[in-house]
Amino acid sequence: MSARPRSAWIIALALACATSSPAETEDEATGEAKVLRALIDAAAWSATTPEDDPFAAHRPAEVDCGLAGWTVEGGILEIDTNYCDYVTLQQSSLVAVEVGDVIDLELGHFDLTAPAPTQAHYAVQLGEVVIWERELSIPRPGTVYRETITASQAFPAGTPVYVHLHNHGQNNYQLYRLDAEVRG
Repeated sequence: MSARPRSAWIIALALACATSSPAETEDEATGEAKVLRALIDAAAWSATTPEDDPFAAHRPAEVDCGLAGWTVEGGILEIDTNYCDYVTLQQSSLVAVEVGDVIDLELGHFDLTAPAPTQAHYAVQLGEVVIWERELSIPRPGTVYRETITASQAFPAGTPVYVHLHNHGQNNYQLYRLDAEVRG
């Protein structure tokens, strides 16, 4: 299978799994209503300054991240490393997360390539807590990661949310959604 059809299949799968509106469920242990709410607004991302970047230890001396380096299309954040070799994006969370709430994260990448084998670092941070991260060996096939994380601490609405990526090679990464199943 070529990279294009596999990549299109990955996007179609991710979009089919994405939740566009709050979905109510019931906590089996307590009987409380829980609602899936978006933690982020795909259109609200902004690049961090070097001083505000919690991943600054990874930051190279020269960052090459132009206007085409990251975009939002159809509610999906996409980072194109042909135009952005390093970025940490930030925004404030839209809802509060309590201890025990479930955070639902869906992100991925197309087939990853580089002139020589290398590594990428992809991470999501809420406040001062890295809730998901991967060191990705390149080359590697396209993948969608769907993770559920149980919050071990509370995060009030307005907590900084960060998406971080640095990569060698011309690759595309996507953040499909970041939701929280909160008590309703």
